[in-house]
Amino acid sequence: MIFSIEQIAAAIHVINKYAKTEYEFYDFYNMKEEILKKLISTGQARKIGLDNYNFRNGESHVLTSVQVGSYYFHTTPTDEDLKKLKILKLRKRLQNPKVHMDITVARYIILTYLKNNHSKNALNNSNKPLQKIQLNETKTAPAIKNRVSNKI
Repeated sequence: MIFSIEQIAAAIHVINKYAKTEYEFYDFYNMKEEILKKLISTGQARKIGLDNYNFRNGESHVLTSVQVGSYYFHTTPTDEDLKKLKILKLRKRLQNPKVHMDITVARYIILTYLKNNHSKNALNNSNKPLQKIQLNETKTAPAIKNRVSNKI
């Protein structure tokens, strides 16, 4: 199954939001870091600069801002990022679009992308129309199918 960059970015956004509310958040943050690294290495995402993030307790951290489609994410900077990228003040100007996606669907999209190793050419030059993830389709996540069939 081939997903658009916007679908993948929306899934990352949902995973990132969910990780902030989940008790065991490390799995979600690791998933986010892994897919961002893969998207950057394939040229489907780009690092746009460094962002200084101030916490409420007065601590300050520098994070790398990454653009995937029309979404923006933070990731930990590498030594190369600290040397090459400029510090930008983007936190107040850039906001991600609102997305309504179930966490199970978001996780399915990310794991499918990582497993299938999509390339940039496959995403851009595919003759097949992009398939939408919906509850009534046959190619949805198994957990969603079970949940829907149990309610019926």
